[in-house]
Amino acid sequence: MKKLVVIAAVLLVIWGQVAFNQAQSPTESTIGAGKQPDVCVDTKGQIKIVFGQADNLYYVTSADNGKSFTQPVKIATLPKLASASSRGAKIAVTPNYTVIAAATFAGNIYALRMPHKTGKWSAPAKINDVDTVAKEGFVGLAAGKEDRVYTVWLDLRNDRKNKIYGAASENGGQSWTANKLLYRSPDKSVCECCRPTIVADVKGNVHVMFRNWLNGSRDMYLLSSADNGRNFKKVQKLGIGTWPLNACPMDGGDLAVDANGKINTVWRRDKEIFTALPGLPEKKLSEGRTPVLIETVQGPAVAWQQNGEILLQRSGSLSVQNIGKGAYPALAALPGGKSAVCAWERDGQVLVKVVPL
Repeated sequence: MKKLVVIAAVLLVIWGQVAFNQAQSPTESTIGAGKQPDVCVDTKGQIKIVFGQADNLYYVTSADNGKSFTQPVKIATLPKLASASSRGAKIAVTPNYTVIAAATFAGNIYALRMPHKTGKWSAPAKINDVDTVAKEGFVGLAAGKEDRVYTVWLDLRNDRKNKIYGAASENGGQSWTANKLLYRSPDKSVCECCRPTIVADVKGNVHVMFRNWLNGSRDMYLLSSADNGRNFKKVQKLGIGTWPLNACPMDGGDLAVDANGKINTVWRRDKEIFTALPGLPEKKLSEGRTPVLIETVQGPAVAWQQNGEILLQRSGSLSVQNIGKGAYPALAALPGGKSAVCAWERDGQVLVKVVPL
């Protein structure tokens, strides 16, 4: 009888611990109707999310590590806002500003900025200095040294062929440099249906990744600058394989830089996702699409879409986390590097979850 009582007590303790763990496990939150979210985290740990709904841009924040979120606030209306198939607004944060870049199917790229002192968003200001040249609606955005921000996009000017163009701002998006041609494919056009991505660091390094279109193949290439984006080195192909394709992959991949300046990339080829360091062979991660990448103190972490689920894996870990059903993940590390915030879309809703790494 005593043994039965002891066993029952142990079972109650185990059940209680399981229930506690389940209660403490990350849960997803629905933050509003919309599509194509992007997320960043400032140095104080505040989570900032932007997403589109029809022609409107909405902004949401969390100051308690994702336990609660503000109600979505409409910050701009942009007719023909691009919010589909990786064509979404991008958000970045500098010491003094939060900056958003958004594209429209009319062919323009707009910037919005919020000074942290006032908390008020500016009106949208056009970045492209030739009108209606960004018809594909893809844009990339990154924050770098001090209040510098950088943006890249696909540009049709002069010859109606897509090229990689960019611009920079030294004042948190208030004013922008003249648009600069970063790369033109010798085969006339880069891949016209995959978003370019950009990352920058506090040392003045800027890196741009894009899908090229050379000799019938749609492979990933890298451009790098060591002087705040003023000059870029010779373009570099990523990985040793190739993807002959006469179609649109609609998938641009992602890149990140660690504290030592090491570049890591993730991208899709056919039905598979690969990670690659510049100059080295690629490594297969999984089957899937739309991968995104962050660097943490524990190493890189990747989220991607596979069979209607959002999955996440940290480098060096054998386990894969199932974040939830949906598509188009966005990922940002929280301070300390032991957790990340993931935002994604599902059935016309934007969802978010803080997950351990």
